[in-house]
Amino acid sequence: MDWKLGKWSLDRGIWEVGQVMSSERKWIYWIGTALLAIVVATGGSDLSFAAGKAQPPINVVVDGAKTSLAVNPYLGKEGIMLPYATLFQALKIDARLERKTLVVRRANTVYKIDIGSTKLMVGNRQVRLTTAPVIVNGRVFVPKRYVELVLDKQVTYDAKLNLVTIGLTEKAKLALQKMLFEAARLGDAATIEKVVKQGIDPNGKLKQIYLDNTALVYAVNNNRTAAVRALIKNGAKVIESERYLGTRAISLQNAEILGLLLDAGLDPNYREYGNTLLETASTISSTVLELSEVTQGPSPAVVETLLKHGADPGLDDSLARAIGSQNYSIIQLLLRAGAKTDKPDRFGQLPYNMAASYNIQRWMSIQNDQPKIPTFVMEDDQGVRIHTGAVAFRSLSAPSSGSYYTNWSLDTIYADVPDGSYQVTEHRMYGQTTLFPSSMSFTVKDGVISPSVQRLPTPNVAGKIVGDPSKQAIGGHLELTNEQASFYSIIEVDGDHFKLSIPPGQYKLARYTSSNGTVYPLNKAITIENKDGVQELIVQIGEIL
Repeated sequence: MDWKLGKWSLDRGIWEVGQVMSSERKWIYWIGTALLAIVVATGGSDLSFAAGKAQPPINVVVDGAKTSLAVNPYLGKEGIMLPYATLFQALKIDARLERKTLVVRRANTVYKIDIGSTKLMVGNRQVRLTTAPVIVNGRVFVPKRYVELVLDKQVTYDAKLNLVTIGLTEKAKLALQKMLFEAARLGDAATIEKVVKQGIDPNGKLKQIYLDNTALVYAVNNNRTAAVRALIKNGAKVIESERYLGTRAISLQNAEILGLLLDAGLDPNYREYGNTLLETASTISSTVLELSEVTQGPSPAVVETLLKHGADPGLDDSLARAIGSQNYSIIQLLLRAGAKTDKPDRFGQLPYNMAASYNIQRWMSIQNDQPKIPTFVMEDDQGVRIHTGAVAFRSLSAPSSGSYYTNWSLDTIYADVPDGSYQVTEHRMYGQTTLFPSSMSFTVKDGVISPSVQRLPTPNVAGKIVGDPSKQAIGGHLELTNEQASFYSIIEVDGDHFKLSIPPGQYKLARYTSSNGTVYPLNKAITIENKDGVQELIVQIGEIL
């Protein structure tokens, strides 16, 4: 007589124990002797439970949801034991009994263990359990450690609540959610994968600790590319309140993070504070890196990423921004993407005319090779590089050719002029103007300027604009001329003060225009003395036009 474990009974939710005697006669025996033989052979079980002693029903919660099982778990000498068949059926997991071997197939892994054995095979790896699967009252029960290994979830039993929790308790969830935020901040992609795999929502928030932010915010703000990739791979979304992360990725000049955000649903034509992402990406910016503010030019890789994801330069002023940044590569990317040089920007300026003001008008067509334009840089009287400003110069070789003017940004000044000798006649930057500096001249030969570094003279005038509190000066500019009105210049004001480097003589301040557009007539004659040191100059403002 050969005892075998029989078939799965769907209607009863048990594994039937049968006896096969011959090919002609088969029947099912439900007698205590047969069951006892199997139980004894498999290492025993809670016999008081098998004999029918009642236990309070033990509830089961899986991943936060109460799960109804046809067969309840029980608490025995082995600890908490869970019903094999009904549990895995409820979880829609392929679990079978092949003779006396439990076989579960989940996530490309096969788990095998014999009833009564503590040797669990996880694929080709053996794991030793402390408690073996058993049969009680015709049903197979497995220990909680077996369930943990198969489901890759924590299993806990709360005796006070009479509750089995498969997955995470609320306390465990909170701890892992904190871990997710820290892993995002530190760029620990492996921990992010591990935590999300345990059931933590990658879009979850902990407002009492991390305010109204997701872990994605911490990953992007800290420039953690691997963490951003891991979060998005595991379901993190760019929610509406966090669309500013695109701008943050641009300021970090991290094209890969930006691409990941765009892949996750960020609109490539999204506007923040009136600017599209493409405009922001084409603009010189300041960002804080390692506790210091850094001025940086735009990144062609970032612009290219936006264009590949559908950003449209025809919808914004990105071309004008790229011209102001003097970035040839970005200008070419935008032109190839359809940007127009004859489309006015929001201020009514044509991109081509803007390019001419920077002496880079030859960049305004699609081309394979960057035109060679002579360049030089400017330093202040202390030798510090000046990043932005405007300069005028005239030809000494051909005086009748008139003056040349150019703006510049990020150090480099483009002077698209013929070979010859030139004299700088004026330099303007925020808070300081230099007029007729006799020491500043250069030559251009074969497209190369020498000397390539021009240094400003030390200012000889320190000015301040004063008025009653209602007429306090804030930025703006002064208009300077001479008695003969043979020249005209702008003095940019920094707050309420300015500096001048100007030859001695008689001049006139025509008027002051504040940064809010208020115009104050001055018509004030000033005398710049021929002496060493810095002359103080007070400009009183009064009635407005």
